[in-house]
Amino acid sequence: MPNQLLLSAWALVFVTNAITFPFPPAWLVMAAYYASGQVPLLPLTLGGSGAAALGRTVFAWLVGRFTSRLPAEQRANAQALSTAAHRIRWPRLFVALYSFLPVSSDPLFVAVGMGALPVRSTLVIFFLARSILNTVMVLASGPVASNVTDLFAGRLNWTSVLVVAGATGGYVLFLRLPWARWLGVRPAAP
Repeated sequence: MPNQLLLSAWALVFVTNAITFPFPPAWLVMAAYYASGQVPLLPLTLGGSGAAALGRTVFAWLVGRFTSRLPAEQRANAQALSTAAHRIRWPRLFVALYSFLPVSSDPLFVAVGMGALPVRSTLVIFFLARSILNTVMVLASGPVASNVTDLFAGRLNWTSVLVVAGATGGYVLFLRLPWARWLGVRPAAP
């Protein structure tokens, strides 16, 4: 039974990280499973952090596929943002600091999907940082989350659909802005 619970926890964390939807954060899903008293902490949080990293890889891939289907001008803006982001002196430090924050990692993996951050090192740093953060958060949550189904109650409604539609529209609008001109960056030839 504990192995089945671990697998279902990891699967749920993977799914909630692979799609951008207003789902609860990975640590809260893991806290609900841990509250059952039937799963060990470290396998739950380390495996869950690995599942979150894999889910975010799928999310970044989807962002990249979406970006590649944009009109040439918007792709040029995405490339200009990528070029500008590579000018950051310490991108790995930025990824590490951001990954330790208990905030959504959507923006981080949108940047990965757009090519602004390297995939491999971002995933490794994200996994390591979130392993620590998730373990601490699950331990600190105590009795806050006691039932996995309660985490998703009321999440799938018109408001959540509008939030996702708004976020997608914001992403498209964001790429329509003249970033290449504003940043003074000439995008690389495709």
